[in-house]
Amino acid sequence: MEIIDLSRELFHRTQTHPSHPPVIMTVWNDHSEKKVAGDTVFTSKALSIVLSDHAGTHVDAPVHFEP
Repeated sequence: MEIIDLSRELFHRTQTHPSHPPVIMTVWNDHSEKKVAGDTVFTSKALSIVLSDHAGTHVDAPVHFEP
């Protein structure tokens, strides 16, 4: 079976089907907070991403087809 990548980009508030929850991307933390691990001081950035399995390109697309 040939697989063709039809992936769509995901971003905050990507359009979704009205009966599914929205895609939400927010900054969890950023480089403004210094962290300490032993003698090492560092910063990091992390995003929080919330989405349904039907957001953008379906994560569950294979179950939509009969073998």
